[in-house]
Order: sequence, then structure tokens, then C-alpha cells
Amino acid sequence: MESYESIKKIDYLAVVFSFICLCISLSMLHSLFTIEELHPFTSYYINTGIRAILVSRSILSSAVFIVYIWFVVKRRLPYAVFNMLLLSVIAVCLLVWSELWYGSTFYYGEVRDKQGLFFPYFCVICLSYVIWRVRISVKIGGALMKVVFIIISVLLQWLLWELVYEPWNLWQS
Repeated sequence: MESYESIKKIDYLAVVFSFICLCISLSMLHSLFTIEELHPFTSYYINTGIRAILVSRSILSSAVFIVYIWFVVKRRLPYAVFNMLLLSVIAVCLLVWSELWYGSTFYYGEVRDKQGLFFPYFCVICLSYVIWRVRISVKIGGALMKVVFIIISVLLQWLLWELVYEPWNLWQS
């Protein structure tokens, strides 16, 4: 007999956030194919690395959104599918960070301090959701442990962003 994960209130919020992520991904994917030569980000969007990251993120975001809709309609998912969903959410976050790193390293080079990098709040929300939905076997303090893990995740992402935000003075630029 297969075990199932039931839907919770936080999963409805995840559907909304996955829809927002899907819209952003599709908008950026649209920009890849309709970019004009006079657009200020033309050279960014025609970069093959950026294109690969954006196409991958769009495909994965679409898959996550479809599975979330399935989750809401069926009210439960097999554990294997639910675990794949959580891993896909993590993969979308990794692709956002990959774009941030790749774009700031290989696209901007030494002038990357002028790019105005944003902090990826969406990744914080998504990873917090994953941490909250992961089962912790400890009965006492399980929620407290999840909050601590979320705080650690936010701090680590903030530190990573600080590292990426500062100019690297790369010699290859």
C-alpha cells in the first residue's frame, strides 16, 4: 500500500507562489525570443548560459505548478511524487541562484557592482516552504527545529547574496 501526503493550508500558498514563479519564468522566456536589438538587456538574454538557465527554470516551474494543481485537486499526493515536488522546488531555487552567479560572473565581469543585484526573496520563501513540509521525526520541538532551520537557511542565503553582490575584480573582464 502506497503512503500519501495530504494537503495543508501552507500548500495553498505554495500554489500561489508557484503560479507567480511560473508567470515570471514565462515572461523571461518570452523575453528570450522577442528581444529587440535596442533593449538594454539584449546581450544578457542572448547569452547561451543565461538562455539555458531560463529555459530550464521555465520547464521546471511549469512542472511544479502542474503538480501543485494536481495536489490541490486530488487533496493528496503519493510520497514519492511529493518528495519529487520538494526537490523540484529546490531545483528552481538553485536555478535562480545559478542565474545570479552565472550572470554576475560571466556576463558582467568587473562592472557587476553596477548591476543592482536583488536579493532572491522568492528562494527564501520556497526553501522555507520545503523546510516546513519536511517531516522531522522529533515530536517535541519539531516546529521549533523547523523555525531554526528556516532562520539558518535565510542567513546562509543572505551571506551568499552578500558574496555575489560585492564586486569581484575579475581579471578576465
